[in-house]
Amino acid sequence: MDRKLYFGQPWNEPGYLNPWVSFEDNPQFALTGVKSKFCRACLKSLRKGLLSYKVGQGVALGPSMHCWKAVLNMEGLNDPEESRRLLEIYQDDFLAGESKITGKIGGGETPSQQQIMMHCDNAVEAGAYLNEMAEWLRKYHGHPLNSYSVEQGCKHPFLELFGPVSARKQRMEPISPAVIPKIIDLYLQDEQIAHRR
Repeated sequence: MDRKLYFGQPWNEPGYLNPWVSFEDNPQFALTGVKSKFCRACLKSLRKGLLSYKVGQGVALGPSMHCWKAVLNMEGLNDPEESRRLLEIYQDDFLAGESKITGKIGGGETPSQQQIMMHCDNAVEAGAYLNEMAEWLRKYHGHPLNSYSVEQGCKHPFLELFGPVSARKQRMEPISPAVIPKIIDLYLQDEQIAHRR
């Protein structure tokens, strides 16, 4: 086949126990570079909104409204290399199309949970990837899936602040304003935003 996935170097992200590894169907990682700039702009916008937040006025979600991901959480996988091996097998199935592919593997919130996360242009594409990958893993590998979901923005911190995707609007009140200082401290320090990939 003419297309294949390329994998980057491991890197850490606040809020996750394990490192992440970016992947793309372009050896120059052009889409990953664009995504990195988008992420920094998105998180800086969120930080600015949270620092100036007043109860009842809401926080503008800004660029996160255009950020979609299909996410598979897999219990029993312990490191990104195991997820990478699954994707290298899977690439022969999902690389036949014309769309560009970019995402990351790793993360997880327990030591024995890995995630495969596909970056998508919209909710429809995210849903299609999610269904396709979940079905492939069930059909060919019988792999135990803990959960799979479509996410808008980053789980850390958007989901913690505003709740699930189905409840998103352009401007939202935090679920609990009391968590704002903790969220800024854990995920939105300037130096963390600057190096986020």
